[in-house]
Amino acid sequence: MASRLAVASTLALGSAGILQTADAQIVQDRFLSRVQASDQGSCSVVTVEFNVPVQYQSHFPETGGRDLRIAVQPLNYLRLRGSRETASESVRPPGSKIAGIQQVTYDVGDTAGPTLTLQFDHDVNWTVEADNDVSRIIIHVANAGSAGCLEDGSAATGTGSAALADAVLSVTQTLPDAVDPNGNYSINLASTRGDKLDPSAVKPVDDFRNHVGYAYVAEENGATWSRLRLGTFATRTDAEAVLAQVLPSYPDAWIVRIDRKERDFVYRAWAAAKGISVDGGAGAVPTAPIDPVAETALEEARAKFAAGDFPETVRLAGIVLGMPESAASPAAQELLGLAREKAGQLAHAKAEYETFLQRYPNDPAAERVRQRLSVLVTGEEAPSGFADTGEDGEGRKSNIRAGATGSLSVLYQRDESGYRYQDTPTVGGSEVNPDPVETNQVNLNEMLYGVDLNLSLGTDRNEALFRFSGLYRDDLNTVDPRDETSISSLYLDISDRQWNSSLRLGRQTRNTGGVFGRFDGAYAGAQVTDRLKINGVAGFPVQSSRDIKVNSDRVFAGASIDYAVVPDALDATAYYLNQTYGDLQDREAAGLEFRYFKGDRTAYGIVDYDVSYAQMNLVLLNATQKFKDESSVTVALDYRRSPFLTTQNAIFGQLVSDPNDLLGTYTEDEIYQLAEDRTAYSRSAFVSYARPLSKHVQLNLDVVASNVSGTKASGGVEAQQATGTEVYYSAQLVGSDLFKPGAIAIFGLRYAELDTATQMSYQFNGRYPLTKNLRLSPRLRIDDRQSADGTSSRTSGRGSLAATWTPIRMLQFEAELGGVFSDGQNTFGTNQERGYFLSLGIRKDF
Repeated sequence: MASRLAVASTLALGSAGILQTADAQIVQDRFLSRVQASDQGSCSVVTVEFNVPVQYQSHFPETGGRDLRIAVQPLNYLRLRGSRETASESVRPPGSKIAGIQQVTYDVGDTAGPTLTLQFDHDVNWTVEADNDVSRIIIHVANAGSAGCLEDGSAATGTGSAALADAVLSVTQTLPDAVDPNGNYSINLASTRGDKLDPSAVKPVDDFRNHVGYAYVAEENGATWSRLRLGTFATRTDAEAVLAQVLPSYPDAWIVRIDRKERDFVYRAWAAAKGISVDGGAGAVPTAPIDPVAETALEEARAKFAAGDFPETVRLAGIVLGMPESAASPAAQELLGLAREKAGQLAHAKAEYETFLQRYPNDPAAERVRQRLSVLVTGEEAPSGFADTGEDGEGRKSNIRAGATGSLSVLYQRDESGYRYQDTPTVGGSEVNPDPVETNQVNLNEMLYGVDLNLSLGTDRNEALFRFSGLYRDDLNTVDPRDETSISSLYLDISDRQWNSSLRLGRQTRNTGGVFGRFDGAYAGAQVTDRLKINGVAGFPVQSSRDIKVNSDRVFAGASIDYAVVPDALDATAYYLNQTYGDLQDREAAGLEFRYFKGDRTAYGIVDYDVSYAQMNLVLLNATQKFKDESSVTVALDYRRSPFLTTQNAIFGQLVSDPNDLLGTYTEDEIYQLAEDRTAYSRSAFVSYARPLSKHVQLNLDVVASNVSGTKASGGVEAQQATGTEVYYSAQLVGSDLFKPGAIAIFGLRYAELDTATQMSYQFNGRYPLTKNLRLSPRLRIDDRQSADGTSSRTSGRGSLAATWTPIRMLQFEAELGGVFSDGQNTFGTNQERGYFLSLGIRKDF
């Protein structure tokens, strides 16, 4: 089967194999969901979201470069059963200018194990961490050599510190003495589209003395919002008390529950601003007194500006500037220039901007004023994102916005093999056929058309998102072609960020609360207290994304609660789910999940118990510890029924597709027993160790042991034998920037000790950038397999060369050409395979 080229970027692997699925069973689905970025000062916080729970293990290189590789293990992925030829996946990169991400891919079959790779268009520094949401990975990115993402804002110096502090000082010169680093809430005072906060949206309030006013930029569903916020607050009640005080100045203000990355950012920005104000260094901004009369006049001037009354704005700003110097003076000087510019008095505006830069060269708004002055002098297009987003005499523009993002892709792939059989026994006799038997077979000849579409409508607080992700497969084989359509996602999501609540209707994927796969139905969740969130879900399991119609015979409903046991350290989820299939009980699950994340330690666990069968369905524990020398150890213990125990399993080996059709032959209890008999027990343990040997070389070692039980004979179905204990030993050597920046080489060895055979595998993966936009990626794998009884052996190999060309951002061409070979012998003779495969594709993101 041809290797799946990562061109169908943000569509589900509709043509990939699906493991036996129900709503609570493991689906070999698309892993990547989306990637978003928030630019804060000179730091970009990149969030990679997955469709399944994942475990961050390690990353390399440790501190920076142009290619970041992150070992990310999907927790619900059958590590030993998955195909090593599973497609690598790509998603639309975020629009962050700081990060400059060219491509994001996730390859389960990577030589070094499941790997998330981010490719940047320039040298950057990074840090990587797990999130309290186990389906997300957080990456802090800054330009190489900058201090934009320093962990401790109080230690920041230079450009990085100034950019970080600007998030606060561009809003207010008044700083509180302390900030709660563990606050859960902020007040969203105002929001504007774009990556820069509109200065006219800032209106000084007394609460800036007690809480931090700050600008926060974030990407939501492909749209960038600049937010003016006040925080942080330990509880919603605390925030509500302050909200009542700021509503007269900010009538559209609302309370938002903030996540850990925003909370950390607020504290670091406040510390950096405090350091600049106290230290009085080169970038220091003198602290001016607050004059209530001047502040009132400034607020009136901003109101007139917003209404398009520029002459009155000029008059009021002049009054402020005629008063003794105060905290309102810089803002009034800038506003005076803006009003002159809007009124068409460009020469006067130029003079006012020059006056601002002479009087306040170190003010946080100075860079913004320099840009506006440059526009007047050079005639270039004005920077977007501030001052001209609604105060142009036409009245204030609505914050309601509509947006569309997604990907379109086309992929052609072909796989053809020739087979030769020698010394095979003749039919019905013991003689050997002296003539070789040769056949040729087209394994794959198809076009794949992929669409991923996100349509959003709403404000920064309330938003409706429509998402469609689908694939059409055009089988080009002339004999028995099988064209297929698959729909991975088709839903409408309505969210309210103030109450951290959402409602999702349609085909979707969920991997918590007892639901571990795709379904057609509804999900609703709401934050009811500071620590407690309740969730409800109901619908119909989707066996395969190729099932276009809703199967209403199989129905489930469930509820779960998410509780922050120790905020920012330990979360837990308890759930109950009931599922029926016609007249039969299909699954009744009660379970508990926990997520631990503290410093360099992370852990995730789940226990799923089927009440109706009185059987444990899943016990899973994953934990990672990172050490001071940047090495890390990951341990995973996994016990589960394989496949998940549901009544549907009773159809295995039967001539029916619905267990209800067995009711004419068996009783309900007998059908339940058939389901148990068809379901095996799977046990596995995994230990991984990663250690950087140098700045450019990392060593990975891992051991996996597994055992799958046999099944009982019943209902005319023969018993299945147990696999015995299988052990896999792996070692990989990863080199980065070996020959030139961005060049990667991975060498891997894998030894498998199975019940019936042993196998040694040799692997090589590489990537070499010929230019900034063109990369070559060679791959080679050789397998040598020997049976335990010595009666058979096989040596096989697969190699390819892929090229990726990104002429412009959001447009990518890919091509891959490779070959396969296999030489084997057994008691039936010898056999050979020789074949080739190729892929050609294009993806356009928007």
